[in-house]
Amino acid sequence: MGADASVISSFNFGAISSFGASDDEKLFWVQSLEGVEHPVTILQVVDYMGVLVHKEVFVRETVASVRFENKEYAIAILKPEPPG
Repeated sequence: MGADASVISSFNFGAISSFGASDDEKLFWVQSLEGVEHPVTILQVVDYMGVLVHKEVFVRETVASVRFENKEYAIAILKPEPPG
């Protein structure tokens, strides 16, 4: 939200399985699940201004590397499992 309580941006994250924020509070991320027979984890990373800065799809548990403002962030990606 902006200082005047206006909406800066809006996202549809789907079936959220995990979320977090960087220690420096510059990034916020959401992991969501999609698919039943072939589930995937979708990582969406948003900056402190509400701008989507990274989106990636994963088929297995791993660690994602996201570069933002000359800094590297490591985000643990959960094993994709069918939503529900």
